[in-house]
Amino acid sequence: MEEEKEFNYILFINGDFSLRKEIVDLIATQISSFIVEDTYVKFMYDESLIIMNFNSHFSFHNLLEHVSVILDRTYPNYFLIESPNNIYGNLSDDMKLNLFDVHNENIDFNFYEKNSDKNSEEDNFLFNFTNEMDTNFFLSEEESNSLLRKIFKDLGNTHNKPTLDELLEKIKDKGIESLTKEEKTTLDEYSKN
Repeated sequence: MEEEKEFNYILFINGDFSLRKEIVDLIATQISSFIVEDTYVKFMYDESLIIMNFNSHFSFHNLLEHVSVILDRTYPNYFLIESPNNIYGNLSDDMKLNLFDVHNENIDFNFYEKNSDKNSEEDNFLFNFTNEMDTNFFLSEEESNSLLRKIFKDLGNTHNKPTLDELLEKIKDKGIESLTKEEKTTLDEYSKN
């Protein structure tokens, strides 16, 4: 029997999570429906952000559909990222171990509380700056995807191109017009082989 491919994902969710530990736990529980057996959803949160790390057999596009069902109506501001080969987090060792060790249970890390004594002028500047940002600055989903593809291409980062099965599944679910230029090019490459 062929072993299923395992993908690692990081999910950033923006929202009001102050005094709402039960909401954080509920989201983690819902996400855990899609994880690899014998692993855990690892997460940390503060009053406005949850960071989750988990492994899944779901391809990016399939997982995104499930995540959007869970989050779009309640917390529509999120990033789902298939983990790159290299990642760095400027966190304490115990926070890193908790977030990235998916084979052990999660420890409740409210990193705002853990670091509240370390708040600095820089933190206050960043907080005030981001709260005053013009929302018209943000890109649409298509523009964001296009920009991310260009960044990865420019960096020479070989992000995983979709498999033939993933492309065919997307066409089956959403039609051929839902494919991006890059996906159509990839599909064309597959057809020549």
